[in-house]
Amino acid sequence: MNRKLFILVSFLQSFVLAPQLLCAQGLGPYLSNFGEPVGGAVFYGSNAWVAQSFETGAASDGYILSAPTGIGGSGAFSSELYFYSDNNGTPGNSLGGIGITLSPSTIYWFVATASTPIQTTGFPSLYWNYASDNNYSSEDNWSLQPTFALSSDGVNWTPDTSHSPFLVSINAMPAPEPSCFALAGLALAGILFFSRKSAFISAANP
Repeated sequence: MNRKLFILVSFLQSFVLAPQLLCAQGLGPYLSNFGEPVGGAVFYGSNAWVAQSFETGAASDGYILSAPTGIGGSGAFSSELYFYSDNNGTPGNSLGGIGITLSPSTIYWFVATASTPIQTTGFPSLYWNYASDNNYSSEDNWSLQPTFALSSDGVNWTPDTSHSPFLVSINAMPAPEPSCFALAGLALAGILFFSRKSAFISAANP
């Protein structure tokens, strides 16, 4: 690769990366109380669902869940973790996991269940620890709500506030603004233009 072509390629790389750098607004965890002491635990399974409520921050375009969300407790492979909408103070509809977009300033639920019934002894024993206090850290004013919920079937829920929130760490990033997509489009157009121009110059000067 000659020096002129190297400079051109470097310029194109910068042209593509610039919109991404401008639009990048940080990664999570956006909400976590993993650093708090454990106050106790609740077992969960296919017949004992557990859910913790939280509220997102105020980013105008919402947030994208960028990585797996963690819970404090056992880590058996049969755990099933989901995000749910809110239905008047209890979990509503399942939304999925990584890659979904959460609306700003909205209450959601993080739900833990499993493919096997609850087991309080032996393996696998699935349990979710809760904190001994109400402290947590957050970005953009996300918050852990005082309410959690329990269910035997994942449909009928009982809200509860008898102890502090469950240990949870949610990874997210603000959703890109529409202007970021416009910048990305300009970058792509620039690549096509300069690539064709470079090919024309190379053909004219073998």
